[in-house]
Amino acid sequence: MAKGGARVKKDEPTAPTPFGIGMGEMLTVGWKGYRNNFLSVTAPGVVTFSFLALSFLLAQSVGGIWQQTLVLLGGLVVTSAVSLPWYRAALNAFDGVDTRLSSLLHHPGRFGTMMFASVFVWAGVQFGLRYLRGIPSVFVIILYGFYGFIITEHPEVGGMKALGQSVLLGQGRKMGIAVVAAVLILLNLASALPVGLILSALPGSETGPLAQGLAVVFLIFTTSWSMVCGAAVYRMLQGRTLHEGT
Repeated sequence: MAKGGARVKKDEPTAPTPFGIGMGEMLTVGWKGYRNNFLSVTAPGVVTFSFLALSFLLAQSVGGIWQQTLVLLGGLVVTSAVSLPWYRAALNAFDGVDTRLSSLLHHPGRFGTMMFASVFVWAGVQFGLRYLRGIPSVFVIILYGFYGFIITEHPEVGGMKALGQSVLLGQGRKMGIAVVAAVLILLNLASALPVGLILSALPGSETGPLAQGLAVVFLIFTTSWSMVCGAAVYRMLQGRTLHEGT
């Protein structure tokens, strides 16, 4: 549970960046927040990954590229809604707010809002992955990367408004957001891929499921860490500083 938060002492210097936070400081603050709130951040991450895995399994069970695309899109939309407690836990971890797992389910209407907004986001991502060498997907992530934080923090905000606020939040800082996204993606790849590669190279076919399982476990840890890092950047974009807290 949350103890101590993830704030930095006032006398610590902050390197000038588009967010008022250096890349190393972001990773450090994210790690401290995650470490101090390990259970409350990891638990919704496990639930989210379970739904994500089920989505891919269902998509693989149907025939035809368009059927698979539609099934996967539906699964990703539901998974996004299920991930809302993860966003809330990440914000609490950064803010230093005590988190009870039961409190993550407050305001159930947000789940419908998240599903509605996620249809547009994931449709854009899937379109980008299939066409134009994935470039549109990058722009979708940069533009709408914070809509989950907005919806979980402001239950009264509608889906389209949350998407619009995400765009406005990153106005003039899209290159910085792209760099942050790239760093966090590399962080997750660096944690999961070596496990799978090493175990897959071992003799014996039984190492396949073990490698995949361990890779997923490591990925849950690093994506949970990344969520708290994302919460830190979200707060920076709101004009708050690490030294102010909430």
